[in-house]
Amino acid sequence: TMFHYRMNVTPPRDWSEWEDLVGAFAVHCVNRYGLEEVRQWHFEVWNEPNLSAFWSGTKKDYFRLYAGAARALKRVDEGLRVGGPASSKACWLGDLIAFCAENRVLIDFISTHLYPQDEFVEYADRAASPHAPGAFFAAVVRGAKAEVAASPMPGLPVHWTEWNTQLATSERDVTWSDNRYVDSLHGGSFVARHLVELDDAAESLIYWTASDIFEEGPIPNAPFSQTYGLLTIHGIPKATANAFRLLERMRGPRAGFASDGPLPEFCGGVATIEGDCVHVLLWNDVPPEIRGAPVWSDRICLPGDGDWIATESHVRAGAGSPFETWEAIGCPLNLTPVQLALLRQAAEPAMRARFHRGAEPFAFSLAPNEVLHIEFSPRGRESGSKPDRLSAEETARLEAQLGEKSRA
Repeated sequence: TMFHYRMNVTPPRDWSEWEDLVGAFAVHCVNRYGLEEVRQWHFEVWNEPNLSAFWSGTKKDYFRLYAGAARALKRVDEGLRVGGPASSKACWLGDLIAFCAENRVLIDFISTHLYPQDEFVEYADRAASPHAPGAFFAAVVRGAKAEVAASPMPGLPVHWTEWNTQLATSERDVTWSDNRYVDSLHGGSFVARHLVELDDAAESLIYWTASDIFEEGPIPNAPFSQTYGLLTIHGIPKATANAFRLLERMRGPRAGFASDGPLPEFCGGVATIEGDCVHVLLWNDVPPEIRGAPVWSDRICLPGDGDWIATESHVRAGAGSPFETWEAIGCPLNLTPVQLALLRQAAEPAMRARFHRGAEPFAFSLAPNEVLHIEFSPRGRESGSKPDRLSAEETARLEAQLGEKSRA
């Protein structure tokens, strides 16, 4: 068993009862939420059956479990979507597809899980890893897409239904319960970089989890506990949450932008155009095993030669990443109201606005693991002038009326 609720990880003693259970659950969902709603859901069969902690049966047993669940769901409604194997580290994907193709078992999507520190699980201290530092996560995600594309069912969408920013610097540092990189600044740049660079490599990348308050273990008692959430137990956004917030601003079609020099390793950016505004997102995603990485100082060029108001949102330690502020005040477990207010303030990205001439390159600097969003909005001819609400005659009359001496 695993976790505080002691889940059952064994194959069913009676396989027909497993199908009955899945079917009854699907009927309940349809009755409660309506068929059109439930048809939009994705029923993922089991969790990480390739790991003995989650499944005591064999791969063959899991395929039987999957087939029973798929039959039960499709009996309720053929439009219900079912998939798997929900495996760790992109394992069993091709095997499940081959099983379904050979046995005419329905499958609507592929799902799997990945963490960046899995590289040190697979390759002790990266000694035999084929991946350069910082390249493992993206390579595995793209490799899974290629594996599905080469399978008997090449059109299956791939959903990454569990991942986060748990990083490590060596095999000895791998930890699933005390990993600072889900709380610290590193997480923000990892999210920004990988969600942009892998936008075309998966149907979805679903972060695990939204909050440090979730069901796998007791609720943490520390403001930062290296738990998996985007938000702390007090609802304070971490650097990862702020990266998602900045990504949400990247609306509109992509646009190109050029920098003065070649992009340094681990650095990058993306631009979009929304109406008459240009959005730019930049990151310096140095992996923690690289020490002493330099600040990325560069300039970017924007299309056109108009004048802009550049509004910056900068995620850095103590401004958009509150974890470092908590460390700086000694990691108190029981926050005073003032300390809580301090951390909420430290969770907000640093913002400033400045005028920029479009014909001139726009200068910026990003220290390792910082993220920067810039909104360029056009500076119109009316900027800098006082809006006219009343005519000159009406303004004079109003001034005289408001400045009248009191009557006796």
